[in-house]
Amino acid sequence: MEIKDLIQDAGIRKVLFVDDDLRDRPALTDVDQASPPAHLVSDILRDTTDDDNEALVAVAAAHGAKTGNENELFDSLHIPEVLAEAPESIRVPYETAREKIIAAGASVRKVIEWVKDWTGSEPVVRTAPSDAVEAPGDIFDLLVIDYYLVGESPDESAPYIKKLLKLHEVEEKPLLVVLMTSNGGGVIANMQTIKKEIAVSSARFRILEKPSPAPGGGVVVIKERWAQALTQLASQRRLIIPMENFVKAWKVSLEDAARAMELRLLDLDGSAFAVLEATAKDDSMEIEEYLSDLLSRRVMAEAEERGAVLESVKALQRVMDQERDKIMPILTRGVELRDAQLGIRSLMSDVIWHRPAWWKVLGEIPAVPEREKVEPAAVAEVAEVIEGAAGKLADSDVGLSPRAGGTEVAKRLKEVMAGAREEQFDEYADHLQRAATSERLQWLKRHVRFGTVLQERRANGRYILNITQACDVQQVPLDQVKDAAYLFIRGDMAAVDVGTHGEKMVESQFFHSDRDVDSFHAFHWNLRQPFTPTISELLGGLEDYLIVGQLRYESAYRVLAKFASQATRVAEIHMPKFFRWPVHIFQVSRTKQWVLLNRGVELSSSAWHMTQKPDKGWQIQFSVEEASSAVELIPDLGVPSRADGTDEPMSEENRGRLMNALSTGITLKGVLAISGNLATAVRVVAPSGQNEAELIELLEKKISANQKSIGHVAFVLASAHK
Repeated sequence: MEIKDLIQDAGIRKVLFVDDDLRDRPALTDVDQASPPAHLVSDILRDTTDDDNEALVAVAAAHGAKTGNENELFDSLHIPEVLAEAPESIRVPYETAREKIIAAGASVRKVIEWVKDWTGSEPVVRTAPSDAVEAPGDIFDLLVIDYYLVGESPDESAPYIKKLLKLHEVEEKPLLVVLMTSNGGGVIANMQTIKKEIAVSSARFRILEKPSPAPGGGVVVIKERWAQALTQLASQRRLIIPMENFVKAWKVSLEDAARAMELRLLDLDGSAFAVLEATAKDDSMEIEEYLSDLLSRRVMAEAEERGAVLESVKALQRVMDQERDKIMPILTRGVELRDAQLGIRSLMSDVIWHRPAWWKVLGEIPAVPEREKVEPAAVAEVAEVIEGAAGKLADSDVGLSPRAGGTEVAKRLKEVMAGAREEQFDEYADHLQRAATSERLQWLKRHVRFGTVLQERRANGRYILNITQACDVQQVPLDQVKDAAYLFIRGDMAAVDVGTHGEKMVESQFFHSDRDVDSFHAFHWNLRQPFTPTISELLGGLEDYLIVGQLRYESAYRVLAKFASQATRVAEIHMPKFFRWPVHIFQVSRTKQWVLLNRGVELSSSAWHMTQKPDKGWQIQFSVEEASSAVELIPDLGVPSRADGTDEPMSEENRGRLMNALSTGITLKGVLAISGNLATAVRVVAPSGQNEAELIELLEKKISANQKSIGHVAFVLASAHK
């Protein structure tokens, strides 16, 4: 469905815009900001002895305006005739401030035009939030509000949004909200605070950027973002109430479970906790690990007993079935200020990995005790030994050939070097012996736990995963560290969309070291590369490693199970996987040949594999920016060339249709027509380094240039996956 049809179907008709940039006149504070610091307009208006004040009073009075106080005198400037005759020290700052406000409001007025066109209704415009809200005057379908609502402060935005949301709680259709800003960086920095304060579903709440007032400021891209955001809000409006009911049911369920657990825990006395501590030690676990696992499972068990959660899930499922034609299982990239895929990746990361607070090392590794100082043998002594041996051979009465003498010296030198090697081995053994302290062993048992990932402290250091059962380590005393060993699996960190091949590789997905950055990686563990140092050797090299993360038990056991071949598989939540495919744009030339359009311009698309019918295939989607960049490269070969030999660009209508199709997503099952006969999407299996001729050969096997009209475009998506 087109955006207008979706909006009409969702019943989005009454729209409210709230933004102080929509004012047609400045406030006194705005004028002061445009005034010279030494001669503020507010100072002039207050000082009745100022010549410019007297002149303004005379002009205002002549036009019938009130001049009794500073505010009345300033209000007189809103009369065009008064402003035109006002002193320059007052008129120029006022006009400057007014021009700034008009310029700032231009971008919002552009959005108002878009929304008016899409909804078919004239939006209601307010320049400030009202003190009170009440039905029916404040009942709307969509609220579009500026983040920095008053001046440069966001303090009034969230309270006003919450008041309107509260008013709409009894309405049949939920209120949709778009929070807009021209300062994307400031909003991104406060993203979590905003989402926490306005705790509603993202299906009804979007954060978008205003168009730039500068010429060529990416208006086409911004408009497409707004179009996609409103498309999402419209298509998901019927899901909002069931989704929020599901979240509320979970919240109540977990709160009830936590209260029940609180009562259980308050029943425990010191002796009971001592029993739990002893049980944890018997299970080779620290008390915090044991209690965390025990309590989390108990809370989940308590929550499972409450049927409201199950009923809310069923209700949500019913609505999703009804709206199946509007809801696609693919996350739109690049519409909001923050990528929408971050939320689901963060959720999946918590399923697999512990948070840093769980494994982070706070203290230093206990130091290795210093060895007793022993004066090393001087190098000169070795030289003296060799020189003495050679001298004895020279003074000997025994007749030796020069070759025999040289052999004797070489033999003696080998003996000396062998002794040096033994000394090195002895020094390493001495280091291991000194490193085997009870403090270092305790530190090792505490921090290098089952599922811990370590990295070598060197450039491009490899990663190792500890899959040693806790009971194999925790019970080892200090005098047996040479006889017991750890079991690690070596691995590498790669991008999330780089797959693993073969049964000897195991993947741990969605690792990220900074929760505020949308940068995720996967670890590929090579089961052919176990690493089994003794505890003694590990104690001697603790400073050579850095702890970077810890897998949860189920994820770590999966790697262990694969390695030990104790089970064919371990049940684990299936993780959605997004790929990034290079895109090559070809066009049928006037000579009926495929011509590459984006030579030197790297483009890519997001891909996600669907396995369920009827949508089985690849879900392909471009970001708004990449879709815009792609269509800008395509000339219109259906019309004659210009006088200078260059081609006309694609028409604005065709650009819009094509960009919308690419950025909203398509389901690809081999070859797919896009926007009628404008273009075709083709997936080919090709390595990243494939040259242009090879790509054309692969494309010709799918689509022949002779069978397509001049100007037809092929988007070739190069996948490394069969």
